[in-house]
Amino acid sequence: MVFFACRDNDKASALLYLSRKAVREQKQTIIFCATMKHVEYFSTILTEAGLDCCFLYSQLDASARKMNITRFRNKQCMLLVVTDVAARGVDIPLMDNAINVHFPAKSKLFIHRVGRVARAGKFGTSYSLVSPDEMPYVLDLFLFLGRPLKLAVDNDVYKVDETLMGSFPDDLVHLETEFLRNIHEISMEVSDLKHKSDNAMKKYIRTRPPPSSESVRRSKKEFKTLECAPHPILDKSISMSADHSVLQELRNYRPQATIFELNASSKLPTVNIMKAKRNAHQRLVQKKEKEVDESEEEEESADETGVIESFDNVVKVTKLNLPQDEKVAEPRKAKKRKYDEQKERDKMEHYVSYRAADDETEKGYAVDNNANSFDALAKNSSVDIIADDDKGLYREKGKKKWDRKTKKYVGEQSIKRIRTEEGTLVPASYKSGRYEKWQTQQKMKYRNDDDNEEEDEAANKRLYRARGQKKVWHTKDSNKRGPRDEVKRPEQIFKARRQKDKIQGYQEHRRQENLKRKIGSLQNKRSGTGSFKKGGSKPSFGGRSGGGKPSFGGRARGKK
Repeated sequence: MVFFACRDNDKASALLYLSRKAVREQKQTIIFCATMKHVEYFSTILTEAGLDCCFLYSQLDASARKMNITRFRNKQCMLLVVTDVAARGVDIPLMDNAINVHFPAKSKLFIHRVGRVARAGKFGTSYSLVSPDEMPYVLDLFLFLGRPLKLAVDNDVYKVDETLMGSFPDDLVHLETEFLRNIHEISMEVSDLKHKSDNAMKKYIRTRPPPSSESVRRSKKEFKTLECAPHPILDKSISMSADHSVLQELRNYRPQATIFELNASSKLPTVNIMKAKRNAHQRLVQKKEKEVDESEEEEESADETGVIESFDNVVKVTKLNLPQDEKVAEPRKAKKRKYDEQKERDKMEHYVSYRAADDETEKGYAVDNNANSFDALAKNSSVDIIADDDKGLYREKGKKKWDRKTKKYVGEQSIKRIRTEEGTLVPASYKSGRYEKWQTQQKMKYRNDDDNEEEDEAANKRLYRARGQKKVWHTKDSNKRGPRDEVKRPEQIFKARRQKDKIQGYQEHRRQENLKRKIGSLQNKRSGTGSFKKGGSKPSFGGRSGGGKPSFGGRARGKK
């Protein structure tokens, strides 16, 4: 068991280093993450780095899960990125390494994770990347296992039977920092997965079980800073060679040009002065580099005198004669002392000078049209090196640029993107306009009655010339009449409702009248002439009594 103490932001770099090492040594490695978002994020990073890997989590399709396990079992890829779903219950063959990117919250879960390696008497290694907030869970694990926790020192040697916690060197972390920064800036998918994994980690931290209070207290007291030496399992020669070689080259680099010669043409006086000065001092510089004896210290004063003379000949500055005698130096000291006393006396007497105290500073800030002044030459010779760190990069992003379309300075704003049904990312402000075009063609677009109320009334109001005459439609242009608008206005809806209610009321009135008439006719038939006789075999309706055909209230037989 190998434990690395590293920051949370350095886990991606550490995982890349360990994965490259495992693939180089052809060792099958399983990588455990906290959430499925981290599985997608780290698998994408490994793929961008050129490492073939497969992944596995609970919401993955059954066919894809079976295909990835088959690839890993057949050793077609050496890396398998999983969540805790593969800690137990999944048939995975014997492996060589197990990497815990996020330390488990339960000790039994750690045993299930690392139990995937070192089975049936074989050898295996488990790597755990521990951040400072996960240190209490490590202490709980060692209490559960009954082993002591030891921190690595500089002279430690790696032993299989000894469990150590060492730091992950910054030299190895810096090897992958530039690569990770580039893929996050270039690939929109990687940055999106990074944002999702950060949100998933916040939710995971809120939902994971807390460690024991004693382990929290001990981690704050004894392991607050985690100051330990790099773990002895890492190759120190590899970790130190890359960065130290670069630093050594930077340390030995000596540019020939000065700051007054950068981005400057040969016509400027500063460039000519520096070239002449370099030619005059070249002999003295070479002599200084070659001579390492003590005699060089004795001749140093003569060399300095030669340097001053050559510089004065080029720049044309009046040479100052250094005092060689104490008799000459004494009057100058007395004069300076007298000047200082006079200055202090002026201050005490509230003397106001004709020049302000910050007069030289204000001159530097002022706009000077003289191109040969010292301030203008210094500004032309200065070089601003920005975007060298995160703060400079942030400032560079906030820098405004000229927009030719809007004719003003605008800042670079990140474009918000949304994922369509096909899975592609498009800008959130993207609109094809197909639906609006169809609404306009079919006259289905709703209008704003508040803004165009007068215009709609003048265009769509119905007027009748006279009662009983034909309806006449008056529009803006009666000759150019388009299709009728399918969207009704409120007054049209109210009029249709009133007309429908009127028809329904008239129909109900007619229904009631018909019903009353039918009931009255029935009552008349039962009580009056339309009733049946008791002794007759056939019904008679108001005719003569006796046999024969029935009479229906008509005249005598034989008469029409």
